[in-house]
Amino acid sequence: MFGLKGGTIFVGLLLSSVFAQAELQITANQNIWAVPSTSKSCKAWNDGQEQDNIKPKYINLGNLSFLWSNPKKDFRIREIRVSIRDKILKGGEYKCSVVGDELLALGMGDWLTIKKSASHQYTYVGTDCAMLCGGIAFAEDIAGTMNGKIEVVGDALEGPAKEEQIFGLPIQVDNLEF
Repeated sequence: MFGLKGGTIFVGLLLSSVFAQAELQITANQNIWAVPSTSKSCKAWNDGQEQDNIKPKYINLGNLSFLWSNPKKDFRIREIRVSIRDKILKGGEYKCSVVGDELLALGMGDWLTIKKSASHQYTYVGTDCAMLCGGIAFAEDIAGTMNGKIEVVGDALEGPAKEEQIFGLPIQVDNLEF
């Protein structure tokens, strides 16, 4: 089992949450709501797909950004996952995972490899499209705030060696419809 790496939470201008004091700092929307409609993923938009492929009661995590501070290693993102636990959710839990082509479609080019921070304190990459997770099912559709987390799973790369690492960001999701 892997543990989360990180430190304290910083909130900036009511626009984003940042989990700091880790080699990878993650920024996402601070205000996250369960939206009762459908939408399209970044891949669907990029492919010109006409039909929505994100199911109702979805969350919009916004454009994600990542600051990498390790001067010796690159970091390759393999998966971004979201988990929420609360008694108002069916089964008490919701999980979403974005990998492969869906993950690559969040940004332009090969944005998934964050290069080591040579002469700078940090190396920055960010998505060009908002990450959405859909299909949240509620046992009780009541107003409430649920706690969850975003996890970024990847490999710290130093030459041919790689080490899996997981970094996390706590989030709160509001269900406003009841």
